[in-house]
Amino acid sequence: LEQVDAEPESAPVARDSLVARAAAVALEPRVSEAPDSEQPREPVVSAAMEVHADAARAASEAGGATRLQDFLSEDDDFLAYEEPPRRSYFTYVLIVLAALVLPAQIAWLQFDSWSKDLRFRPYYAQACALLGCELPVMRDVGQIERREFHMRFHPDAEDALVFDILLVNRAPFAQPYPIIELVATTERGHLVAGRRFKPEEYLHGEVKAQSLMQPRTPTHVSLEIARPEHPNLEFSAVLR
Repeated sequence: LEQVDAEPESAPVARDSLVARAAAVALEPRVSEAPDSEQPREPVVSAAMEVHADAARAASEAGGATRLQDFLSEDDDFLAYEEPPRRSYFTYVLIVLAALVLPAQIAWLQFDSWSKDLRFRPYYAQACALLGCELPVMRDVGQIERREFHMRFHPDAEDALVFDILLVNRAPFAQPYPIIELVATTERGHLVAGRRFKPEEYLHGEVKAQSLMQPRTPTHVSLEIARPEHPNLEFSAVLR
C-alpha cells in the first residue's frame, strides 16, 4: 500500500466541501421505499449526526480535529445526554409510608363523625377490633317508632295510672333506648303535669340487661304515674 501525504493547504477546502455536503444531506427529504409495517424497525440516526460523523472522519484523515465534540455546535446539546439520577430504595419506602400514614391520619381525625356513617362503620369496626378501641354509639331518636299508646287504671293502686307503649327501632343499627316524657294537658293544650322516664326506670327483666334497642325488634314499656286531680286530661308520650 502506498501512503499518500495530504497537503496541509487542502484541509480547509476539504472541510468546506464537507460542510456543503452536510447541508445538502440535512435538507434532502427521505422517502420510505416500503410501508412502515413491512420495513424492520431499526434505530433512526439523524442527518445531523451522520454529517458530524462524516466530517469527523474526513478531518481525521486530513490531519485536523480528531474529536466529534469539535464539530458540535451550541444547538447540538441533545447529543450530550445525561442519565437522570435513580431513586434510592429508601425513597420508595418513604413514598409507601406516606401513602399509608396520610389516609390513616385523616380517618383518625374524622373518627367521631365517620364511624357513625354506615358506609365507613364496618371498616372502623375492623380497625377497633385490632387496636382495641371502642366505636361511638349511634343514636337517631327519629327512627324509633311509637306504635301503641294505651292508658289503663293500675290494678293494685286506685290513685295510679298505667301507660302501655310499644316501641320499635326502625333504624338499621342498634341504638340506646330513648327517654320517654309523659305529658298531661288540658283540652285547650295547657300543660298540667309531665314526667321524664329514663331507660333504667322503665326497662325490666331481660330487656333491661340489653343496653341497646335492636333493629326491628318491638319493645313493650309500661309507665306508672299518680292519677292527676285535674279532670279531662289528655296524655301523650314524647321520645327524647
